[in-house]
Amino acid sequence: MNTPQSSRAYDSAALSGAPAGDEQRERAIHLRTDAYAYDVITDNEFERRLGHLGLSATPSAIDAVVADLAGATLRPSAPPGKFAMATVAGRITGFMSETRRRGPWHVPQHLSVRAIMCDMTIDLRYAAIKPGCRIEVRVIMSEVRVRVRKLGR
Repeated sequence: MNTPQSSRAYDSAALSGAPAGDEQRERAIHLRTDAYAYDVITDNEFERRLGHLGLSATPSAIDAVVADLAGATLRPSAPPGKFAMATVAGRITGFMSETRRRGPWHVPQHLSVRAIMCDMTIDLRYAAIKPGCRIEVRVIMSEVRVRVRKLGR
């Protein structure tokens, strides 16, 4: 995992001054979310940064929360043509709910999808899928959509 240094420089960031704009806060949210999705930061680091981002009232305070992520390489940990270790088996289950799986993720070698009275979307457009992967879908009174990349992209 490529973990940026857990700098706490933003812990003491000033919370006064010019108010932060929505655009700047959205940029910080996207940086933090992408870093988490690509395993650049841990669960605890994600939560800690979320708390600091919520308390940040100025543009400089927001920038301080994600400063080390702006230069981080945000891509799946495996180099092109190689695959990071994915679990052998995994399950996505929805029961009387709306269930979504999207963004960058490693699809297990065998993925079992179960939907009961559910609206489910499995988005594989940004997923790392190892050759020979098998997805088994079982549905009862549900709608399951599987989104994939167009050929040639």
